[in-house]
Amino acid sequence: MTYLEKLTLYLRLHDRNIFVNGTHLHREILMHMSQLHTFIFYISTEIEINDSIDRLSDNDIQQTFTNIGYHRVACAVNYYHKSKAICHVFSLPFVFDRLIKICNHFPAAIYEHVTELTILDDILFNYEFIVRIRKAFPSLNDLTIVILQPPSDEFGEDELRENQSIAIMKYLHLTGLATSYESDDYL
Repeated sequence: MTYLEKLTLYLRLHDRNIFVNGTHLHREILMHMSQLHTFIFYISTEIEINDSIDRLSDNDIQQTFTNIGYHRVACAVNYYHKSKAICHVFSLPFVFDRLIKICNHFPAAIYEHVTELTILDDILFNYEFIVRIRKAFPSLNDLTIVILQPPSDEFGEDELRENQSIAIMKYLHLTGLATSYESDDYL
């Protein structure tokens, strides 16, 4: 792979001790590819956490990519379920057709190629978030929503009754919708 000039990488990792960051990626892979001039990537790392693990931010991870010369990179680090964390880091523009386990915190961008999306949420799930998803993912065909907590007070029937115009949303390409949730209130 020494002579590889272009690399497109979609990688999802589970049960690691640390997130994959730019420094690690450079040391373990990229420095061995001296001819590489185009690197398009999406790396998702899911880890178990406890109180002894430092909580990294989006900027902490993104800075490691800037340090190795990758400036068009976006990152989202999410902590959920009290003992899990997931980090999504990718080159911009996003060219892949699926994103799995994004949480309510994700980089502001238009993900034109994404047709399959899984949302994992246990912080705050509300109408504005659904609108944000619709706008960010205009080509969405399959949407899976996994809700780990009961709905917040901000997501209620009263809000929808007061402003019926916000209750209607159009997903032009959506052909599949799957949900998993703790409370029937989301129906």
